Formats: sequence, C-alpha cells, structure tokens
Amino acid sequence: MEEQKQELEWFDSPNILSNFLIGIILIIVIVSQAFAIRNSLPVNSTLGSIMNHNSIYLFMLFYFIALKTRNGKLYFDYLNLAVIILYIISFIAAFLTIFQSFGIVPLINVILLALVSVYLFHSFLKNTKWWREFKLAKSPFNDINNDWYFLAILVIMVVHLLVTLIETTSFDGVILALFDAIYMLLFVRFIYLYNEYLISKELKKNNKDENRKLVTDKDE
Repeated sequence: MEEQKQELEWFDSPNILSNFLIGIILIIVIVSQAFAIRNSLPVNSTLGSIMNHNSIYLFMLFYFIALKTRNGKLYFDYLNLAVIILYIISFIAAFLTIFQSFGIVPLINVILLALVSVYLFHSFLKNTKWWREFKLAKSPFNDINNDWYFLAILVIMVVHLLVTLIETTSFDGVILALFDAIYMLLFVRFIYLYNEYLISKELKKNNKDENRKLVTDKDE
C-alpha cells in the first residue's frame, strides 16, 4: 500500500503535473517541427504548420511557465479565463471543420473539446468574482460530479486516440496522436486536482461556519 501510494503521489501533485505538461508540450512542438522539416516543407509552410497545430500548445506552454512565476500566480484568474476562451475558440473551429470534412475523428474531437471547455468553465471560474456576479452556480453543468467529468473525458479521449490510430496511415501521425493524448490526460488531471482543491476549500469554509454557528448558539 505504501509503495502504491508513493507511485501515485506524482499524479496528485499539481506542481509535478505542470512540470510534466511543460515537458510534453515542448516535445510536441519540437517533434512537430522535426516532422515538418523531414517532409521537406518550405520554411513558410513549416512555420505555418507549426503555428496551426501548436497554437494551443504554445499558449499552454506560456500558461504553465507563467504559473511558476510570481506575476503568473498574481494574475492566475485572468490566465485561466484566457485558457477557457482559447478552448472555446478551438471547439468552435473544430465544430466548423465537421461541415468541411465530416468523419468520426473530427466528430469525436468536437465532443472532446466541448466537454473539456465546459469542464474548464465550471472549474477555473468557480473561485472568481465572475462566478458570483453572473450566478454561475445555478448552471446545470455545475451539478455534474468532478469524478464524472474526469472519467467522461478520459473515456472519450481513449476512444479518440484509438480511432485516430486506426485511421492514421503515417508514423508521424501515430507519434503526434500519442503525445496529444498524453498531454490531454495530464491537463485534465490538472483541472481535476484544481477542482478538488476548490471542493476541499469550500468544505473547510462550511465546517468553520457551522462550528461558529454552534458556538454562538451555545453561548446564547
């Protein structure tokens, strides 16, 4: 039990997960560039390909590096808002892509991005002034369990990976699909841990309020 607990500790540490995410994003960007150069693409096409495929990754790289800094922690909520907007835009772009080239992989990708966007929205905004001002606690998606979000995204991600691997005919595509899946797994786990932190924080607050109320009632 102790060995198993120690093996799982890294998966329950946001700091370690963010380090892994920085590493995997760097690998994805470097591998993507290497594949583009190996396929003898022109310089302009290579840069365009990198920016198109890795636009989310490049921002997320900035995001996780920023979280390591004092200013990044200070503007944590604004960085989270930017991440939410980025994924919503990615979802809209993926949704529009279905009309251009309909297929099982793009369809599953849209479902995955939609669920991740909702999960981000109801996790990263929960501890902000926007959550209270716009009364987002009344959202029906807020009633969905944190474990359910994580497991649902995990299942869809695995299905997306398997279908992608089946349809991919190039070795480059297989490698990138595997790295994409690893990134998504770590990122969703990061969101899950942040949500668990907010839940525990809310429980502690409620317990303190309850204890304070009991003391007040006893004095009266």
